[in-house]
Amino acid sequence: MPKRKLTPKSANKSATPGVPFEPGYDPRRGRGPDAGAPNAGRPPERWRKACRDALEDADGLGFVKRVITGEEREIVGVDKNGNAVVSAPRVRDRLFAVELLAEHGHGKPPQEIKVEDEVPRRTGEQTMARILELLPRVLAVLPVDRKEIARLLEQRRAVELLVSGQQVKDGQGRELRQEPPA
Repeated sequence: MPKRKLTPKSANKSATPGVPFEPGYDPRRGRGPDAGAPNAGRPPERWRKACRDALEDADGLGFVKRVITGEEREIVGVDKNGNAVVSAPRVRDRLFAVELLAEHGHGKPPQEIKVEDEVPRRTGEQTMARILELLPRVLAVLPVDRKEIARLLEQRRAVELLVSGQQVKDGQGRELRQEPPA
């Protein structure tokens, strides 16, 4: 197969920059079901139509309306003579019917999720204060000599001075200047 010339347009489409998809089979393409497979694509509209027709044939909407208004009756038991005891829908059933109609008629309301942290996040100042609080303990367990730590901290300070371009006095009133490397 001859190599194709890379153009900016075709290079942008590829999974790897500069390497376009090859014609035909390319393992980088998505898998998915084969065309015409039973699980390919959107569910057939005939299934939705069959569900709607079944609901209409059984007078589903009318049934829910009768439950809400309390007109629908249900058998709740049998008396001592063997006759059915009929009752109106309970309040729980009527509320469920109202909820069902509201959800399907107007759409389900969005679910709100409240996330409350038990401990709020620390600010930058609080984090720095905590680091400074723990620093002596950390330095005590480091396998480095205290003089080496002091030397490293002094080098860090010298780099900060160099970067900031400031003239800073040390604890004894002497100016600290960054000397150029020899």
